[in-house]
Amino acid sequence: MKSDIQIGYCGNVHPALTVDQVLDNVQSHAATVRRLCYPDQNLPFGIWISKTALDQLRGKDNVRRLSDALQQHHVTPFTINGFPFGDFHQPVVKRTVYQPDWSTDERLKYTLELAELHDQLLPSGQLSTISTLPLGWPRKNGVAISYSQKSLPLHQKADRDFLTNCASQLRSCALALDELKVRTGRQCMICIEPEPGCVLDTAADVCEFFREYLLSGNDAQTMRTHIGVCHDICHSAVMFEGQSNAIEAYASNGIAVGKVQVSSAVEANFENLTATEKIESLRTLAEFSEPKYLHQTCIKLDGDTTFFPDLAEAIAAHPNPDGVWRIHFHVPVFASSLGGIGTTQTSIAECVQALQSQTGDGPQQKKFVFPQHFEIETYAWNVLPTAHRSRELTDDIAEEISWFKDLVQSR
Repeated sequence: MKSDIQIGYCGNVHPALTVDQVLDNVQSHAATVRRLCYPDQNLPFGIWISKTALDQLRGKDNVRRLSDALQQHHVTPFTINGFPFGDFHQPVVKRTVYQPDWSTDERLKYTLELAELHDQLLPSGQLSTISTLPLGWPRKNGVAISYSQKSLPLHQKADRDFLTNCASQLRSCALALDELKVRTGRQCMICIEPEPGCVLDTAADVCEFFREYLLSGNDAQTMRTHIGVCHDICHSAVMFEGQSNAIEAYASNGIAVGKVQVSSAVEANFENLTATEKIESLRTLAEFSEPKYLHQTCIKLDGDTTFFPDLAEAIAAHPNPDGVWRIHFHVPVFASSLGGIGTTQTSIAECVQALQSQTGDGPQQKKFVFPQHFEIETYAWNVLPTAHRSRELTDDIAEEISWFKDLVQSR
């Protein structure tokens, strides 16, 4: 693994609707994790700034307060999670996290304001990466749709007008970021994050969108410079696409992986279990079906994959489960199992290996943009079944960082 990578964690695990909450997260949680993991250097912290907090940060006094707190506690906001726009810790989030989508001026304005703020907070010369949603939730004729079947092709999940509008907004974003680079010297990359069930939920979707909508004009190089991918390992694993396949797809299409979100999903293997064991495993799995977040589920059986928008729907449809289930529930990356239920932890090592395979001397490898930012994103700590929450949150986050650092160093 390259020596210049940064390994930190994502602050969206902490409520941060206001500037005061962001400051508290830096001064308490991030500062504590820094002392545990990076006592002699700054902690790379994936800062999350909601729209409400961002509005408050238009005032210079608040920006200075945040900048001073980051410096005082030796915390570097190496990347921004620009996916959740509103309150990511309200009682029910579900599909509201995909609003506003990338067809709107509101999403464009929010993202560009994040880029301007990041330029003020980051040390000079450092790359700015901002992860963002994969356009939005599927929609046809302007109406959000839901499906429970095999993953749909891109143009069955969204109208061409919607995809064209999203591309236009992203193009405007890239051009504005190019102006920012000229003005400040800062390169900022907006990193589209594929997520199960969304318009872009696989690397194949992302590559198709880039080819047909983003890289077809005479400004392709500007698009490549400022629009890339946030590869979330959990999301990729849930879709059963294979880490090496996803990384290879981005590399062969010249799409930069600006950041990697190090994450692990829930996996339940019902194959070769007795009827009694299946019912018991399903009962344990049901503990991960909770009301706040969407837990998209893919079931692989006899070579076919079926998608469900939420775990509860999959359980209702399969009272006698079979096959391998993978669920979008970000669980501790250091856990290979959770109370008899498995995880996709091995996908993390597979991703690291896939990235390393792109560092050779071949023409394709030389064109591949190796990610600098590795952000551990276990945002679901607070909704994990209580049996898996026995310590202070900062201790668990610190163990995740240490576990991944050891994994990288062993490669």
